This record gives sequence, structure tokens and C-alpha cells, in this order.
Amino acid sequence: MNEWLPGAWVLDVVLAGLVVEGLVLGWLHRHWRIGPAPADVAAGLAAGFALMLALRLNVPERLDGPTLILLAGSGVLHLFDLARRWPRALRVRQEALAE
Repeated sequence: MNEWLPGAWVLDVVLAGLVVEGLVLGWLHRHWRIGPAPADVAAGLAAGFALMLALRLNVPERLDGPTLILLAGSGVLHLFDLARRWPRALRVRQEALAE
């Protein structure tokens, strides 16, 4: 019926992306002291991962349109949240360097 809709593999990509994001943010903060501290984003990433995993375990063979729209919206909101946290992390770093 809806052959054009992507399969549940999209959620696998999102889950892998969340893991990579957490690792990259941790590495950037540890080695370059840029970006938000891992503790500031860990809870949000873990919650997002748990929600995506729950959806993945209960999703049918194909994702429907509303699910894809909500998934895309969730990703956009996550990026806004991360962008909001990033400047604050830079200010804290600059203040620490100034002392």
C-alpha cells in the first residue's frame, strides 16, 4: 500500500546518530573544551534514545506519514536545544580562560 514510505531502518539510523552525537560531544568537550558538558546533554540524549528505542521495538514494517513528521520535528527541536546550549558553554569557557 504505502510502498514509498521508509521502513523502520530510519529509526536505526536515528539511534546510531544519537550514539555518535554523544560520543562526538564528549570528545569535543574533553579535548577542545568546546560545546556543552556531557552532563548537560546526557539526560536529554538518553531520554531521546529510550523513546526512539521504544518506538523501534513497537513500530510496524513501515513508518507512516505522521510518525515521520513528528520524528523530523523532534530532530529539529533537538538541534535548537543543542544550539541554545552551545553559546552558554562557550561563555563559560571564555570566562574560565579570562580568570
